[in-house]
Amino acid sequence: GLALCNLQRFQEAVASFGKALKLKPRAPDILAHRGLALYYLKKPEAALASYDESLALEPRNPDAQMARANILTELKRPEDALAGYDRALALRPNVAEVIFNRGILLSEMNRPAEALAAFDQAIALKPSLGAAHYNRGRMLEQAGKADQALAAFETAANLATALPGLY
Repeated sequence: GLALCNLQRFQEAVASFGKALKLKPRAPDILAHRGLALYYLKKPEAALASYDESLALEPRNPDAQMARANILTELKRPEDALAGYDRALALRPNVAEVIFNRGILLSEMNRPAEALAAFDQAIALKPSLGAAHYNRGRMLEQAGKADQALAAFETAANLATALPGLY
């Protein structure tokens, strides 16, 4: 299944994970990998169900918690997604990408001060995360802090971050 995922043959990967689950039905890692393949097949509800099964068996898996939160964000379930990011961070704090994703969600929830704090934290952990600088700039711009926003946008540009609307 994993090899098929790496080859982007996700339908075949789902079938392979299904066969593996017949042999080992309570395997949280296989369930999580199946969730990823289903996500790439644009089946977020099925992917969520697979991650839920995985997490029921192994709730302390921060990667599965983050993936589940990403799917919940896509499904427009922001409160559930926020709780998922918080669970992932409780299990493995200081992961810049999780904090960044949490910041994006907070921004979408119209909570700019919290989003800005998340982007600042992500940048402190991983200064090369250009998307965090860009989104920090967006939050500063919304707050009327044009000079600080411009500096954040320039940092993002210097990191060669190709994001729409940057220039």
